Amino acid sequence: MCESGPSLVLNDILDVPQVHFRIWPTSGRTRGHILNEFCFLQEVLNKVGAVLWLDIQYTFKKRLPSHLLKRAERDGLVMWKVDHPTSSLTHQKMFDYFRVSQVYYYFHRMVESSHLILYNTETVHYRLMLPWVRCALTLDCIAPIGSQRFGCRFNKKPLYRYSGCHRYDMSALNVVLGLMYNFDSHSYAAGDKDKFFGLVKQEFVSKTLQHSSRENTTQFTDNKVHETT
Repeated sequence: MCESGPSLVLNDILDVPQVHFRIWPTSGRTRGHILNEFCFLQEVLNKVGAVLWLDIQYTFKKRLPSHLLKRAERDGLVMWKVDHPTSSLTHQKMFDYFRVSQVYYYFHRMVESSHLILYNTETVHYRLMLPWVRCALTLDCIAPIGSQRFGCRFNKKPLYRYSGCHRYDMSALNVVLGLMYNFDSHSYAAGDKDKFFGLVKQEFVSKTLQHSSRENTTQFTDNKVHETT
């Protein structure tokens, strides 16, 4: 959640900017999602140059390791892997949009979009954020017809086959990263030992989401967006 999620801007003080979603095209809000963090990330990067993003279900468990911050400053980004190849959680039509074969992502490990560190370097701005935001603003890319978040079938063999689940902004992020880094995630992925965050209690997440949904709700019905505020 862009507006209510815990986010730490990497400057001298804690700063959680408010993003007003009415200024963004509705196609930027993915099917099955209430809001999309891409708008928050781009706006904060433009304003202050760096951001540490944690989705609302995460909280800080310890201090941010200095070597991780230095790595992010040097390379422009740090993210964390999940145990799935990008091809298994990305709809074929998203690959078509980026004009790249799904085959290249069979052994490309996905990273989470729910926790990451970004610096507004020239490479991050033009090669990561620009195509990611363009996709997020294009319904046929971010939420192609037939895509769904649930109903995953991970028992398919081989494991890189499409599971039937699409991860929307996370999928788009990983397709772009594959193109940026020649399908090798080692350049930007950190290990579990470098995780300084953990999950919060589900009750807290549920209460916060309920409060936010009363203020701004987006529903998807038959590919049409309906908003209540």
